[in-house]
Amino acid sequence: MMKEIIYTDLTADKFEKVILEKDHVIIEFKAKWSGVSHLINPIIKGIAKRYQGSVDVYSFDTDGNFEIIKKYGVSKLPTLMFFNEGKPIDAIVGAHSKMEIIERIESLFN
Repeated sequence: MMKEIIYTDLTADKFEKVILEKDHVIIEFKAKWSGVSHLINPIIKGIAKRYQGSVDVYSFDTDGNFEIIKKYGVSKLPTLMFFNEGKPIDAIVGAHSKMEIIERIESLFN
C-alpha cells in the first residue's frame, strides 16, 4: 500500500504552479537553522493530516530562495501563509498553538 503524502516539501521551481493550481493552500516558510520552525513542525504535520483532502499543506525552505520570500513579504520564520486561488489571503508569523491555526483555517477556508 502506498502512503499518501499530506505534508510536502515545496521547491522554488514548483512554488507558483502549486499555489495557482490548488484552491486552499498553506505554506510553512521555514529554515533548517530556525529552532521555532522545528518546534512547530509536529503541529503543522497534524494540521496537514486533519485537513487532508481539503487543504494542501507544504513546507518551503527559505534558504537561498530570496526572490520568493521577498515577493511574499516573509521576514520572520516560521511564517504560515494561506493562499486561496493563487493569492495570499493571510499569514501567521511565529509559533502558535494548534488550536489558533485551526481557528484561522476554519475562518479562511470554510
